[in-house]
Formats: sequence, structure tokens, C-alpha cells
Amino acid sequence: MLLIHKKLEYAIIVLKFLHKLYPGERATAKEISEHYKMPFDSTSRVMQLMKDWHLLKSEQGMKGGYSITADLNHVSLLGLMECVLGPVEITNCLNKEYGNCELTCQCSIIPSMIYLNEKILSLYKTITLYELMTIENKQESQKIKSEYLKRNTEKIHGLV
Repeated sequence: MLLIHKKLEYAIIVLKFLHKLYPGERATAKEISEHYKMPFDSTSRVMQLMKDWHLLKSEQGMKGGYSITADLNHVSLLGLMECVLGPVEITNCLNKEYGNCELTCQCSIIPSMIYLNEKILSLYKTITLYELMTIENKQESQKIKSEYLKRNTEKIHGLV
């Protein structure tokens, strides 16, 4: 099962919140974490990472806070993932930090894992953050939600 990391979820939530603000408005990590009942430390850390990558800017002072500086049409989901999580690989054997797996010499799936990793990364590159921020404004948003709820209701009731 391929799961989205919690830090990535927090980053998307933060961006969505900031994207809805009026031009010139800012929000603090505290405001966002309290609004969504997310842990402040995690929210703050993700926002700092996005600031370091120039996705956000922060201003100090009485009316300070964060705002989006990047053009979200030009930032991919992969870019955000790398910002908050580091290099994205589907298995540890592809991660240079983990070194070689003890099974590498006799492993028959490394080429398959490399291929799969490249395909997944290419998909993540095609999804812009702007798309993720504006999905609720599109008609398909309701369709996506209803199809998801229908599938999960059928699973719960043993229909699938």
C-alpha cells in the first residue's frame, strides 16, 4: 500500500489554507494548526521547510505570518514531497542513504523497482500544487467525493 506521509498531508493542508487567503494576508503556524487541530510542532516544521525551499515567505511582527511566494502552477507534487520528505523512493534499496540491501547480489526485482519508482515519480511530476489547491472548485470534486464514499460504503457492507 502506497501511503502519503503525514508531513506531506500537513504541507498540503497548510498550502490550501494559505491559498484561500486574500492577497497580502498571512497566517501563522499556530492559527493553521489550531484551525485543523494539527500538532503545532509538525505544522511549524513543515512551514519552515517550505520557507527554506522558497514556497512560502514569513514576515515577523504584529501582523506577521506566512504567505505563498511560489507560483503553484510551476511546483509539482514531487517538488513538495522532496521539500518536506527528502528524496522520494518507493523502497529502501533505491535510497543511497540506506546503502546496499543484503539481498542486492541475488535480488531479481531491482530493475522492476527502479522502473516502478521512475513511473511513480513521473506521475508526481505531472500534478501541480495549483491543481491540488483548486480541486474543490471543480465539478469533479463532488464526483470524486461521492465515488470515494460509494466505494468505501460498499467495502464496509461487503459488497466489493
